[in-house]
Amino acid sequence: MEPIFKTSMLGFRAAVFPNRVTYGHLFLTGTKSIPISQIATVDDPFPGVQEVKIETTGGKVHSIVVRLRDKQTFINTVLAQMEKSR
Repeated sequence: MEPIFKTSMLGFRAAVFPNRVTYGHLFLTGTKSIPISQIATVDDPFPGVQEVKIETTGGKVHSIVVRLRDKQTFINTVLAQMEKSR
């Protein structure tokens, strides 16, 4: 399945699919996946910093590195997929 939106920067990758968000580092962490149905909040904690925080319904917080110019599009795409899945 092709992602709806994807971005990468210095080996960090993030992608939004209709049913999940994936992120990770090409060499360091591998790829992690968060089901859209388990996302509670998407936050831009520090404007001007290349990070998006996603909190799950279980309370776990994921820090995702996203290119600054793609940050708002990434957040909006995740929010749109959350709205569609309800």
